[in-house]
Amino acid sequence: MRRPDRIHAAIAARRGGWRLAGAALCPVAALYGLAAALRRRASAMGLGRRIRAGVPVVSIGNIEMGGIGKTPVTIWLARRLVTEGFRVAVVARDLNRRAGEPLNASLPSRSSGAGAPSDEALMLASDLPGCSVYAGPDKAAAALRAASEAKPDILLVDDGFQHLKLHRDMDVVVLDFEHPLGRGGVLPAGTLREFPSALAAADCFWVNRVPSGRTPEWLARSLALFSQRASVVNSRPVPVALEMPGGGSVDPRGLRVLAFCGIGSPGSFRGTLAEAGCDVAGFLDFPDHHVYSLSELVGMEERRKELKADLLVTTRKDAVKLGTPGIRLNICSLRIELEVWGEADRLLAEIAALAGRSGGS
Repeated sequence: MRRPDRIHAAIAARRGGWRLAGAALCPVAALYGLAAALRRRASAMGLGRRIRAGVPVVSIGNIEMGGIGKTPVTIWLARRLVTEGFRVAVVARDLNRRAGEPLNASLPSRSSGAGAPSDEALMLASDLPGCSVYAGPDKAAAALRAASEAKPDILLVDDGFQHLKLHRDMDVVVLDFEHPLGRGGVLPAGTLREFPSALAAADCFWVNRVPSGRTPEWLARSLALFSQRASVVNSRPVPVALEMPGGGSVDPRGLRVLAFCGIGSPGSFRGTLAEAGCDVAGFLDFPDHHVYSLSELVGMEERRKELKADLLVTTRKDAVKLGTPGIRLNICSLRIELEVWGEADRLLAEIAALAGRSGGS
């Protein structure tokens, strides 16, 4: 039986026989998009309750489902703001719980075990030791707790563009360079969560995964049709090193690896491994947010030996949830850093101005 995520990817790309399924789903997609547009319009008109955290809130989100790179952008922004002297708290959704109070994912006691939050919250907490990371099934409740306990100058909300219940002072919308307006239209016929017209609400367009040697200026001109006031920031992930689970790192160039991941865009991970200079002997992709069993990890280690690969390699997002089995099997993770250009300084200045207003009120 084919995985649902692969079926949807085939429908969105209109591959083979799935082209007819995509066409048949277009009326449903139109209704879905209309409902999302009406919901956003009602929120803009002040209809419905909007929760204010009491501190400036910056959302980092998108209009497309799947792995666009919102979390690495959140990490980059948080690190820069901390470097500039701001107290930063980050809010993420905990996909491991459908109910319950938000928790402080930065506490060491939350990093493993049955009560550990989902992978993105763990990754944020691991990569942002200078910040407080709060996660819960309700982002608005997590934002209120973060504001009350951490008392930040700035609150960053990972994947918050559609979370209209929480008041935001700024919306940073992350787009993929190769498909900035998604594939195949709105869900379920395509990958968009909303009609592209929702981009009019953006304060910043962050174009991620710009290939080396490519220029995004044409895209900036196209995005200006949605919002002329929004700044435009560009970035591309650059592989840095393979991090060992017990500490330390190795140069990935020339290493033969068996790679695996459970992310929204597995192809981007494979491409980054190739860019890092790895010889990818095998590649296994699992559904997004997949929780690996011990038998799966041991099976991949056996496969690595069969392929005579040097290492098992995965993403940072996957590595943070492997625990002791990941350490015992010496499963490495690929560390990447964002190369950022464009109007990043303008964006940081606008966020700093928000914090300044908050501090002076």
